[in-house]
Amino acid sequence: MLNWLSEHSEAVNVVLNLAMLLVWIAYLQVFVSSYRRQRQANILISVGGGSGLDARCLVSNLSQGAIYIRSLLLDLTTAEGASSHSVTEIEDLEEWQGPTDLNLWTRQGPLDPGCIRDMGTFRAMLHHAIRAGRPPEEQAAIPAIDAIEAIRVTVIAHYGPEDLLVAAEQSYTLHRRDGSTWLSPQAVTPRQIRSRGERKRLRARLEQEVNEDRRTM
Repeated sequence: MLNWLSEHSEAVNVVLNLAMLLVWIAYLQVFVSSYRRQRQANILISVGGGSGLDARCLVSNLSQGAIYIRSLLLDLTTAEGASSHSVTEIEDLEEWQGPTDLNLWTRQGPLDPGCIRDMGTFRAMLHHAIRAGRPPEEQAAIPAIDAIEAIRVTVIAHYGPEDLLVAAEQSYTLHRRDGSTWLSPQAVTPRQIRSRGERKRLRARLEQEVNEDRRTM
């Protein structure tokens, strides 16, 4: 055995070096993957205080660092089609029922790691999407709450380590029976929006909203 190793020492060294190189490559991949996960934002969207329309929409920051919630979007689906609305700023204070943790009249703001933010009730957000900032002649084209079949909540935020906006979305189906309405999530966890293409489209959408707000001032 020793004679064979002595005769083939160069080949054995090559094999050992290759094995060591593969080990280091695997270790580097694990390290990079763990590092990237730590830098990525992780936003949780959930329902609290029941499952009906008066339940609270809760946003939690599960990221390693703080985020700044920039915008809250609500996409409504009916039998007639879909529509998208920004419900970031509170325009109808009579409809607003929160947030309970921060006495602010806006749904945007900073959120530290491990903290939770109350966005108000789903009913309030739906009323906001239907009514806020629209003249009466346009409100007729927006579906009533009873016609809404599903909603998608999208949270858009700034996150320090990221050069683009980060976002997460959670969809809910609205079920009705005996005059009651309740929300059923379509997925166990929110979808984290991480592709550059989707994030660039979200940024363009926010820029369009800002431009529209400037024109109405």
